[in-house]
Amino acid sequence: MSPLRRAIVEAVRSGTGMSREIAEKVCASGEFDPRSVRGAINDLLSDGGLTLGIDFKLRVSRGKFEERVLFLDIDGVLNGHEFNEASQSCGTRRECVQRLNRVIEGPVKIVISSAWRYMVLNGSMTEKGFENLLRTHGVACQGKVLGCTKPDEVISTREGQILAWVRTHRPLYWAVVDDMTLQLDNFVQTDKRSGLAEADVYRLREHLGVPAHLNEQTKAS
Repeated sequence: MSPLRRAIVEAVRSGTGMSREIAEKVCASGEFDPRSVRGAINDLLSDGGLTLGIDFKLRVSRGKFEERVLFLDIDGVLNGHEFNEASQSCGTRRECVQRLNRVIEGPVKIVISSAWRYMVLNGSMTEKGFENLLRTHGVACQGKVLGCTKPDEVISTREGQILAWVRTHRPLYWAVVDDMTLQLDNFVQTDKRSGLAEADVYRLREHLGVPAHLNEQTKAS
């Protein structure tokens, strides 16, 4: 997202409603040319904000925002694909879970894009049950799991599954973490052998719209 568009989004998030008020707030910093600001706002209003993944027109008129959403893969993110023969499954790594908890701190919700979502899609458990499963692994996700992406049988690619969810729900900010290579904006690829790393935490929080000064604190920690 460009600095100008990020500034516009932040102006909307701060509670500014009318397009004129948004332009005045963004221009007040002196960083952007007023004509460019007005042009960017008009572009967003005309295309519905799809380039930002938000329903910009609705939010300008109502000041209403959806959650920040993280599309979560699990194998290769919360573990290093270590397969347990006894349980016939992969577990999680404590350090990866702790890093994820820093990513989802605050008003960040989760959509499961991992193959683990088939536990829900095939009826083995409910979405709430899956959330509780993640909590038993140490994930601080109480009340945060919104659901899952579509099954492969409906949409064949992970990119398509994620974009379908975004187009339907239009979160203000969204990010994707996966160990596969995906052709998506706001995407952070992990090392499948080690899972979520410190550098990944910072990049994901940036994609999720965490203010720069708070993210710098995370980067330094």
